[in-house]
Amino acid sequence: MRRTRFFVASTSQIRSPRKPCSTVPPVYFVWSLSCSSSGDLRGIIQKLDYIKSLGVDAVWINPFFESPFCDAGYDISDYYKVAPRYGTNDDAKTLFEEAHKRGLKI
Repeated sequence: MRRTRFFVASTSQIRSPRKPCSTVPPVYFVWSLSCSSSGDLRGIIQKLDYIKSLGVDAVWINPFFESPFCDAGYDISDYYKVAPRYGTNDDAKTLFEEAHKRGLKI
């Protein structure tokens, strides 16, 4: 079984220390469970055009990896597997590809 690694840019990678905060485009936070009626990664994909229209360059998504969900998903048990409630690893790949097509960083 091949495992896929997902990388999320840290705020230090999004913000340049040389630029004042007022010149850095905002980051849009998405809580996937409330982002769409489906509450999964596919629902976020459907909202990407709207998110892009807000003028943001990056999207911050709540943790969506496998988790016992004792701490709202922040207690990740498998960093290589998307939790079934959010979709599949293929859904995550599609989300990243579609976001990058629109010039959005995840």
